[in-house]
Amino acid sequence: MAGRLTLIKATMLAIPAYWMGSTWLPDSVLEAIPKKARAFLWENGSRRGMHLIGWDTATRPKEEGGLAIQKLTQARTALAGKLLFQVLNSWEGWQALWQLPLAPRVHLFIWKLCWGILPTRAYLHGLRIGPDEKCALCGIHPETIDHLFFSCRYALEVWALLAQDQDWTPTKVSHVRANWLCDDAQDTAFKALIAATLWTVWKQRNARVFRGENDTAKTVVRRAVQLARDYAKPTQQMLKPTRLRKECRWVAPPPGWIKVNVDGAHSPGDY
Repeated sequence: MAGRLTLIKATMLAIPAYWMGSTWLPDSVLEAIPKKARAFLWENGSRRGMHLIGWDTATRPKEEGGLAIQKLTQARTALAGKLLFQVLNSWEGWQALWQLPLAPRVHLFIWKLCWGILPTRAYLHGLRIGPDEKCALCGIHPETIDHLFFSCRYALEVWALLAQDQDWTPTKVSHVRANWLCDDAQDTAFKALIAATLWTVWKQRNARVFRGENDTAKTVVRRAVQLARDYAKPTQQMLKPTRLRKECRWVAPPPGWIKVNVDGAHSPGDY
């Protein structure tokens, strides 16, 4: 989706905006182009995708929770100046989101999470798409956003391991579920790590649903810490390297082969 969003801004909407600098394009043209852009943004491969959020919301500036997609009808009459938008109460939070040192796909994921439009099983069932199945990670409770990321026993294990690994105080742990994006008392590294952890939990959920993979909470924490460290800016406070060891799993041999596992120990001077 991040790549399609970039193409929409750089080509589908930028080219008409260029021509509007010298030509008055009719309404029929300015209505047809966004229609094509909407279909392209939400498409799923070669299939028509589901529009998870209204176009009016998507065209809001990022500070107001939108994707900053340009409205051509407004650009036509105000091309020479900047458009004025009403600032919402959550302006600081949205601004902090788009400034996090993480990949664009993580920004878009957090944007969807904040708007409550992640395609969890409960959300899709509310749209009458699929049955009301239980959480993919615990199999006990309905898979709502709040449960999946903060109440599920798997998610709780992830947050507990992360807090232990990063030596978080109880106060910091309490900020995980609060309005962490708007908390000026927390540094950028802390906010980026929370976002990275939410992202890796979602990735693990999808891996379990679509590929049957069952990675442990420890593996998810290792991935989250590494992701946040990979995108950290040189000027920001560096996260501690994870102290969680990489897990080794037994892998069955190919058909027709026999696998023998052995172990041994050696002390200096013993031959």
